[in-house]
Amino acid sequence: MSRKAEDPSDEQSLPSEPKHRFVPLSLFASPSPPQPAHDWDAVLRCHNCGGHFTIRKLPLKRIALVPQIAPCPYCAARASAPAKKLHRIVDLRLAKD
Repeated sequence: MSRKAEDPSDEQSLPSEPKHRFVPLSLFASPSPPQPAHDWDAVLRCHNCGGHFTIRKLPLKRIALVPQIAPCPYCAARASAPAKKLHRIVDLRLAKD
């Protein structure tokens, strides 16, 4: 008899947990549970003077409105709908608490 057959400690131990298989999410799957609402800081560049300014603590649904309504703190310029001039969003990041 060989030693391998007698000694069970030489046998490879089987993993106790099964391997998890990667399953990609479907584009048509039900939406994930809602995430807590985050506030954002937006850095804008003025269309008139080119100055950068920050608008803090914005909810995500209001970010698109900010370039249309926020006045520049340097030159007081506002968006001009007829001239199609808006402030530009330069940077967008999560607000720090």
